[in-house]
Order: sequence, then structure tokens, then C-alpha cells
Amino acid sequence: MSRIKLMLLDDHDVVRAGLLSFLSGLDDVEVLGSFGRVVDLVTAMRVQVPEVLLLDYALEKGEMDGLLLIQSIGARFPESRILVISAIDVPAAKSVLQRAGAHGFINKSASSMEIVKAIRVIAYGYPFWSEMDSKAQDTELEPVQRGASTESLLEKLSPREREVIRCYLEGMSVSDIAEKFARSIKTISTQKHTAFTKMGIKSDRELFMLKENF
Repeated sequence: MSRIKLMLLDDHDVVRAGLLSFLSGLDDVEVLGSFGRVVDLVTAMRVQVPEVLLLDYALEKGEMDGLLLIQSIGARFPESRILVISAIDVPAAKSVLQRAGAHGFINKSASSMEIVKAIRVIAYGYPFWSEMDSKAQDTELEPVQRGASTESLLEKLSPREREVIRCYLEGMSVSDIAEKFARSIKTISTQKHTAFTKMGIKSDRELFMLKENF
């Protein structure tokens, strides 16, 4: 399974180091680079464009304005999806960020699981505007199997397969789930694969599209 290619821009060394440490431990994310300056980020993106750019909105004085940066990145690298990470107020900023070209927002106070969930949703081609806008977001993530009832989907899975899928949807990696239930990574991977087969899906993207059934 291909990993999500990601770059990170944050001008706070401690925040950037913490995010880098966390993201580097994920099974399905490949961090291509971590940067504190816009010029370094753009230079790296000229060489390899990430699928997801985790972008700090409020950079230090002397750096490009957040909205202008989003517009510039969107124009030069349209294939890269922008996930803004900041402490700004989502309801007030959502429409502005959307118009600038951002694909989602996650607050810096969010849990690590919520951050990885946002990254995955953005990478799979959907918007993510934090839990504060979850109702609208759920509407946008239309399941691919709307005709299948929740019960019929759940009946296909064993209890252990069901708990693996639920944990994965909450943002846990295969390694995290293995540690949580004291099972091997191979066992969890097998249970995840088996659950996918039973549900008739082949990718993480399809799983997230079915998330309302869990």
C-alpha cells in the first residue's frame, strides 16, 4: 500500500519537531521534508511535490502572509492538497481559507489521532474542517455503498476485525492497534485486509467513504 507523501511547514522549532516525530512513526505517511521557512519549503517542492502539505497559518514576521502563501502554493503546485494547522478560530476562518485554496483545517490543540485522521481524509481527496464542522463534513464524505445497511456491513466482520477497523478510523496506525490489543503487527494487518475483503473495498480511501457505517 502506497504511503501518503507529506511536507510540513511550521516556524516553531518545538512544534515542528513534535509533529515530525509523531508523523514519522505512522505506517501510512512518508514525511518528505520538515521546514521552518517558506523559501526552503518551495525549494523542496520544486524537486518533489507532496500529496499533502501541513501548513502553519500564522508564520513569524518577515515570512509570507498565510492567505497569500496558500494562494501561491495552490497556484504553483495544484496537485498538493493543503491542510492548515493553527490555533485560529475555524468558524470565522473557514470561508476565507477555502477561498484562498486550503482543503482543510486542524487546530494545534487537536489530539495526534485527530491530526492523522485529518491528513488521511485530505489525502483521499476530501475536505476536513475539524470536529467543529463535523456535521457538514460527514455530508461531504458520501459513502460509496449507501445501499448497504449498517447491520449488513457489520455482520460481515468478526468482533476483532470490527475493532481493528474502528480503531483505524479513529486515526490509529496498524502499529498502534497492535500495541493496544497486545497482538502482532502482522495479525492486525491481516485482520484489516480480511475486513476490507469482506466489505468489498480495496483502499483506505474507500474505508473512509464508508465511515458512517461504523
